[in-house]
Amino acid sequence: MLTLLKTIRSAIASWWSEFTLQTKLLAVATLVVSLVMSGLTFWAVNTIQQDARMIDTRFGR
Repeated sequence: MLTLLKTIRSAIASWWSEFTLQTKLLAVATLVVSLVMSGLTFWAVNTIQQDARMIDTRFGR
């Protein structure tokens, strides 16, 4: 099992080393922007759900 993980790790490392610095930076920047936008979307949906719950309890009283 350990040799399989080492083989996979070396395969990924050799594949990643084929890319230029510009391509690597672009990939990392895309990943960061994607994570930030996903986080903002998650936060916005949660905020909307909390507001909807508060309004529902107000109408229920």
